[in-house]
Amino acid sequence: MLALAEDASLPLLERLKFVAIFANNLDEFFQVRVSGLQEQVEAGVVKRSPDGRTPAEQLEGIRGRAQELSTRAATVFATELLPALEKERIRIVRSFEALEPADRALLQQEFDERIFPVLTPLSVDPAHPFPYISNLSLNLAAMVRDPMTGVRRFARVKVPPLLPRFVPLPDGDRFVPLETVIAAHLDRLFPGMELVAHHAFRLTRDADLEVEEDEAEDLLEAIQSVLRRRRRGANPVRLEVDETMSHEVLELLRRELDLEEQEVVVTSKVREVKDDVAVIDAEARQVVLDLTAARDEYQVAVQRLRLAELELQQADERVAAGVAGSVETTNEASRTGQRRRIGCTLGPLLSWPGGEQRRPDRHQLRVRRRLRR
Repeated sequence: MLALAEDASLPLLERLKFVAIFANNLDEFFQVRVSGLQEQVEAGVVKRSPDGRTPAEQLEGIRGRAQELSTRAATVFATELLPALEKERIRIVRSFEALEPADRALLQQEFDERIFPVLTPLSVDPAHPFPYISNLSLNLAAMVRDPMTGVRRFARVKVPPLLPRFVPLPDGDRFVPLETVIAAHLDRLFPGMELVAHHAFRLTRDADLEVEEDEAEDLLEAIQSVLRRRRRGANPVRLEVDETMSHEVLELLRRELDLEEQEVVVTSKVREVKDDVAVIDAEARQVVLDLTAARDEYQVAVQRLRLAELELQQADERVAAGVAGSVETTNEASRTGQRRRIGCTLGPLLSWPGGEQRRPDRHQLRVRRRLRR
């Protein structure tokens, strides 16, 4: 998939989809394959695979290769695909300060009306333990400080998955990531506190299903039970953090999530590729919908035109039939009038007043001769 994404001969949208598929496949690989190898390492398994490697050696090779592939994907996305998207008037704006005042006001209104009501910031202190981080969720790690005591605290803000990942600007060409909008208004979530720093991070957990089919009386119930346990108790497998994350925050996350240093992946933009492609794909689908609607309107117009032509043809036939009928009616009326005139002339020839027979005069004889001819 990554090789296809690097192929410059393919259409832009197809290359973007291949990058997204690569990122999704990598997530699933860590959730299933890597998590299984970690369980083997924790269980002390040293049996070598057909390629001659132990589970620990396989993990080491996988992490190095995954980092290499992720770097390639990020490079092709940043250096080739994003510039090509900007040429197509699709731009991802990640700096809130780079926006115009009118755009900032619009995003602030969007935050107040739609985003703020669904945010739940969770602070960590002696009375509040570290919150549960769900699988593949995008989060903001915020460090806040009490201006009175100077005590620094860690807080976690989950980017709500129920909202669209990008907020479009009025021009329709620029899109602002949801986490950028939230980060620009973090002070609203912690009134009376000073915001020291904020960083994005994402956690991958074990998603491998382990169901003993032979021992389970009800397979469906067993699967549901595993899913419930996995939802809250799946072990962390990988932690993706922003390259700007401070050492203090990184060590806190590692300690609370019980992760080793090699299980942390540092990236330039957390969860960038798949979400960007989602927006671009949505734009492409909208274009397809617009073209489909235009095609449907064209087909309707063609059908209406054909119906109009058929009605016009039928009207012409009716007009022609009406003219022929009029001529026939006129001819019949003419013949009827002629019969009436002839009848008036023949009347005296057929019956005479008083029923007496009388010899016709010369005019009546001429009429008889004309009728015989």
